Amino acid sequence: MTNKHFDFPFYECESKLKNQPFLRQPIGDTWKEYTWGEAGLAARKLATGLKSLGLKEKSHVGLVSKNCSEWIIADLAITMAGFISVPFFPTLKSHEMKHLIEFGDVEALFVGKLENNWDEMKKGIDTDNLPIIAFPHYEGNSKVEEGFQWEEFIDKFEPQTENYYPLKEDVWTIIFTSGTTGDSKGAVIKYESLMNTKEIHEAYNPLGVSTFGDNRFISYLPLNHIFERICIEWSCLRYGGNINFVESLDTFGKNLAEVQPTTFQGVPRIYTK
Repeated sequence: MTNKHFDFPFYECESKLKNQPFLRQPIGDTWKEYTWGEAGLAARKLATGLKSLGLKEKSHVGLVSKNCSEWIIADLAITMAGFISVPFFPTLKSHEMKHLIEFGDVEALFVGKLENNWDEMKKGIDTDNLPIIAFPHYEGNSKVEEGFQWEEFIDKFEPQTENYYPLKEDVWTIIFTSGTTGDSKGAVIKYESLMNTKEIHEAYNPLGVSTFGDNRFISYLPLNHIFERICIEWSCLRYGGNINFVESLDTFGKNLAEVQPTTFQGVPRIYTK
């Protein structure tokens, strides 16, 4: 790695915090956990799997799902494989999905936890030709039977052993707007922008994040939005701790009380609930 490369912070946490909890998913009254090491192993196998699909370098890989552990693992794998993540709102209609897949030049798609809207959404997806990787099924959500199934797909591959470091000028992700005021617009974000957030944190620490790896984050705002991506995912990747998800909006209060996050970010709507 040279000074032209982006120092992807996950690798350090994967090594130093290997046996500590990283991703915590509530399922009823229990919590399913991935340690940093377990998440890293899954992401590395998934990266190998993505490359086996024959995608060209820096291909765009879509991701449509509500927040969950697999969302983060898929996002890590996309970076590790040298591809570009293109996440979508999980509430899109079929015509919106069709437009964004074409406009976003998406060449493979992760499909995950959806609010029983997959049957309608998939009408806008060429499921016969676009490679699809389906997350494990979450009770009460759509069952995605198309494409490769998460565990079966991951178990087919050996983990990627090398640590891939993108160039600072490389594109990290393409974030699409919600489209409430017209066709969605895509914001192209490079890795060098993530370096700016690091500098701001080190100067001001506006989120009150601990640099000692003992953070407890709770993720409930859409991960396909840049706010959640930076404040939750990237704060945890850079400084350590664990990301806790909510099972549904109905269990938000219960899950919040169980997690007792060390830092909390919200939008006005959540404070009126």
